[in-house]
Amino acid sequence: MCMDQRKDLLLPNEFAYVLQSAGGNLRDSEFEVSYAIAVGGVATVALLAHTDCGMADVTRQRAVFIRGLTERGGWSADAAAAHFDHYAARYQIGDAIRFVCEKAVRLRRLYPAVLIAPLLYEVETDRLAQIEELPNPGNAGEAT
Repeated sequence: MCMDQRKDLLLPNEFAYVLQSAGGNLRDSEFEVSYAIAVGGVATVALLAHTDCGMADVTRQRAVFIRGLTERGGWSADAAAAHFDHYAARYQIGDAIRFVCEKAVRLRRLYPAVLIAPLLYEVETDRLAQIEELPNPGNAGEAT
C-alpha cells in the first residue's frame, strides 16, 4: 500500500506482511514480496491503491518539493531540484486504478501460484473497493 499518512491499515498481529511505498509501487521490492511468499507462506497479495494519491501527478509538484526540502530538509535549492529531477518520473503513477491493475498483471506473471487482488481505498469515503479488472491488461478497471 501507499505510504500516505492519511490512512493507517489496522490488521491483527501476525495477519499479514505490509509493504508501504510511494504510490504503492513495488518496483525494486520484488525480493521483499518473494520473501513474504517463500518464507512467510503468503498465498494472497492485496495491492492497495488510493484516490487523491500524491504520486499520481508527482512530476507537477516540483516547486513544492524543492521548497519543502530546502525549508524542512536543510537541502540547497539546487540539490533538491537535482534530487527531484532524478527521481520524480520514476515515482509517477498516473491513474491509480490503471497503475494498480498493471502491477497486478506484472505480479501474476512473477508469482503465478499467488492470488493477486487489486483494491482501491477511497480517501473521501474511507471505503475499500475491489477493482473489477477488464479483460485487456492495457485497460484499467473500475472500483466496485
